[in-house]
Amino acid sequence: AGLFGAGIFFVSSITLAGTVRPVRLDCPLGTGIAKGFEMSSMYINDRGLDGRPYGPHQGTIPPPVCVDNGFVVYKDKFTDSELSHLEKYIFSPEYQKIWRSGSPAYYRLAKIYEYLKDPIHTYARLYVVATWSYRDRLSKRLQDQTKGGQGYYRREAIQALNLAIDDMRSKRRTYDKRYVEFHYLLAELYRRMGEFESAQKKLDWVKNTDLDTSIIDPVILDYQDYLIAHEDSDGHRASESLRMPSN
Repeated sequence: AGLFGAGIFFVSSITLAGTVRPVRLDCPLGTGIAKGFEMSSMYINDRGLDGRPYGPHQGTIPPPVCVDNGFVVYKDKFTDSELSHLEKYIFSPEYQKIWRSGSPAYYRLAKIYEYLKDPIHTYARLYVVATWSYRDRLSKRLQDQTKGGQGYYRREAIQALNLAIDDMRSKRRTYDKRYVEFHYLLAELYRRMGEFESAQKKLDWVKNTDLDTSIIDPVILDYQDYLIAHEDSDGHRASESLRMPSN
């Protein structure tokens, strides 16, 4: 199942609180501890047009992170050979610079999977999730003018999704919904970057493909068309599509 699951733009009017507890464990690499949070329950009552969940909870919570070196502890157990291999990257100047720059944990996790040479279509969504660390309506100057801004991470996500699509193209019917989803996410990311022509091309592909598009509500596709036509690059939620003008 994809990160967003089936029906990523289903909107419910019911709201229930999520339950979050702190997590603390020994760091698998180096010394010290890893800290984070674990969500035992979560209810989503809305989503951003990029799939970002909204509700009475803290949103998507990354795995625990080692406080001394920034390693994202993405699974419970590692073999000695895995740790030996990971150590070379986690303690490298490249990764340490990424961590110390304040990059989102999901961005660093994507870079770890990239280092491990996993197929990019299996982790490209993490680049999208990394953009969720920023408020939707944060000023564009703050989002985009620095390397660490939201615009930078959106550009990284665009690159990753395009590479993933290339990776899946020869077997697109095997990946089906994921292949469609990645095209749709590109439409949203291009729109948020103000690149409306590119956004429209990706959206038109989704609307005209013979692959399974059931993961995306047709109302959302119409709303994207509306936003692109009006050159709107702001963040919007799925529920707003219900208030879209009829003309």
